[in-house]
Amino acid sequence: MKGLVALLFGLLFIAGGFLLWLQSDPVTAPSPGFDPLLQALLEVDPDAFEAPITSDPLLFPRDHAPHLGVRSEIWNLVGQLVDEDGHAYPFQFSLLRFALRPGAAERTSSWATTAVMLSGLRLYEPDRSRIRVRTAERLERDALGLAGGESVPARVWVADWSLTLASSEATGTHLTLNAAGEDLGLALELSGSIAPIALGELGLFGREGGAGFQGYLLPRLSLQGRLTRDSETVPVQGQAWLEHGWGNLIGGTGPVGLDRIALQLTPDQELICLQLRRLDGTGTPIPSCALIREDGGVQRFQRREILLEPRGRWRSAGSGFQFPVAWRLAIPLLELELTLDPLVKDQESAGPLPLWSGAVRVAGRQQGVPIQGRGWVEVSAESVTEPD
Repeated sequence: MKGLVALLFGLLFIAGGFLLWLQSDPVTAPSPGFDPLLQALLEVDPDAFEAPITSDPLLFPRDHAPHLGVRSEIWNLVGQLVDEDGHAYPFQFSLLRFALRPGAAERTSSWATTAVMLSGLRLYEPDRSRIRVRTAERLERDALGLAGGESVPARVWVADWSLTLASSEATGTHLTLNAAGEDLGLALELSGSIAPIALGELGLFGREGGAGFQGYLLPRLSLQGRLTRDSETVPVQGQAWLEHGWGNLIGGTGPVGLDRIALQLTPDQELICLQLRRLDGTGTPIPSCALIREDGGVQRFQRREILLEPRGRWRSAGSGFQFPVAWRLAIPLLELELTLDPLVKDQESAGPLPLWSGAVRVAGRQQGVPIQGRGWVEVSAESVTEPD
């Protein structure tokens, strides 16, 4: 995967999907294929921007809208589409806003801006005996209406792509996604009845917030709409979840790698796990998980309650780095045992560290009953030293 889409999902991984951000010593050398745009974004001084107060409660619909005073903001929509013939298409739509400096632009030119906005769409589709990955992207400056955000209604857009969000206690949450395109495009209506789950409620690693960032998760969104491929449009339905985070989502990266797993399980459950491990291969990895139950409640699990280990690896022909891409995950307290397998192995993303990000299929047993699911895995390479 190359170009803007690779950069976009590399940036998403740096943000840790907004769930966790680690401040540590910077890496001495970027990975092969490191993008100059990402380097420029990493060099922006984070102290010049507003930092969310993580103890403040989230308010809706206010916090669906853009937070224009912060350094960076992410909307990340992940799920699966199903067409009328029963074919499944895992997808990811992401929109990111990055401030280049705080405050409003000095309007010496109508092109003047203080922010850039990127958006990417990734779709996995069956293609005979293999899975094909299709991508599309948009990149614009926040000027001249080319990209931007507004509060009423809560809406963000990049070129002709847009995401609109609304919610109330009476009607739940509603989203509208328009990502037009003849080669690849989506037009979806999404709705959910579970209230947004604040970052602190997940309790991953026992943290109640982050180092200058805030966010929430919208699980279990039902969707319907249209999928366009090669100028052919078909109706689809399915399920998805949304992550929305804002604040200091980009910072110095250090010697600690992050593995991130987000799964939708049947029946209605979501499981989110993070694992910290040293990139030099020493020490014992530290996992942490949060289960979102059918009623929307959260159940948390820490390192001694979790078994998370690789069961398959893939080595990049381009960079030479090796990634754990297939996993075994077990939580004995839930009588839950899962295996995770990548739909496509070649899913290396651009970034200051070698990264892998892609869709996975899930199978296993819960309380002795077979269980299936789908999800997304994002992992650091097993070592950042020069590969053999």
